Amino acid sequence: MDVHALTSLLRDITATEADVPELVKAFAAAYWQADGRGEIPEGDERWTLLGDLALDLEYYEPNPVWRVEEPCYYDDAEAVRRVSEALVQLASSR
Repeated sequence: MDVHALTSLLRDITATEADVPELVKAFAAAYWQADGRGEIPEGDERWTLLGDLALDLEYYEPNPVWRVEEPCYYDDAEAVRRVSEALVQLASSR
């Protein structure tokens, strides 16, 4: 998967509230698959931003009960905020 496809997934996350958990999982899976296959070019700022976001989204938890048990987890609204911020950074890194 390339940067444009991953960015499209991120835009989808910000455009919908109902599918946030599934879209976050899809983004993370696509990023980590690309990383595992060695498809991420070194020195590309966009990929660095995507990697930072993928790590950050590890703390996204849609289940409110689990979020209470672990204070580092965050909800849909915070996930969307972080994705939106990453999209702004990606747009300025072109």
